[in-house]
Amino acid sequence: MLSLLALTAQAATLTVGPSGDYSTLEAAITAASAGDVLLIARGSYVEALDIRKDLSLISAEGSGSVLILPPAGEDAVTVTSSD
Repeated sequence: MLSLLALTAQAATLTVGPSGDYSTLEAAITAASAGDVLLIARGSYVEALDIRKDLSLISAEGSGSVLILPPAGEDAVTVTSSD
């Protein structure tokens, strides 16, 4: 008997926040693989994000509970597509 198993890549969920897997969004973005989900805890994050892969950023507590504040003179979020 011959069995074939199809292996598929599964997206990981990385948690961001004081009690999460990562304390900063940038650290989670760096560690994430394309297709992963970043589940972000309520709070303000003083960061300039540079996203160069397919990711989902989701607030753990819904709309309005996460604020990204860029350092002076920087953009809060830059997204670069490979397309």
